[in-house]
Amino acid sequence: MGNSRVLTGQLSDHKGMTLDIKEGWQVCIMMTTQSYFNQRVILKNQYGRIFFEQIRGRNKPMEPVFSQVIRNFAFAQPTLLIDVPESSRVDCRFSEVKIDNDKGEYVAVSYTFMVEDSTDYDYNDLLLHITAYRNVG
Repeated sequence: MGNSRVLTGQLSDHKGMTLDIKEGWQVCIMMTTQSYFNQRVILKNQYGRIFFEQIRGRNKPMEPVFSQVIRNFAFAQPTLLIDVPESSRVDCRFSEVKIDNDKGEYVAVSYTFMVEDSTDYDYNDLLLHITAYRNVG
């Protein structure tokens, strides 16, 4: 039976995070927000090519769920940026789950990010979920 590994943590204000996504994998992104402030989310490669970018908030309301699939992701190890320029404090909590197959090969990763952009600590201002999996078969 395959294994899964869980990592939890916190991103500090305006810092990028490198995601452990392999070249050629399928990537599915789901995002929703109910924030008063504009939330900017960018997924880009090491050369600055942007694969996903959304700016949502009070000026551009978001459907309850926005999703996008990127087939055969062109570069490995993309950087995720979450920015809320209007907020003086951004608190982003995340979890990472990696899944191995029966051979111990790493075959999928899933990230969940919850953002607090103010001081009520409800962590419901942005929900971002990114899942990437091997494109085999």
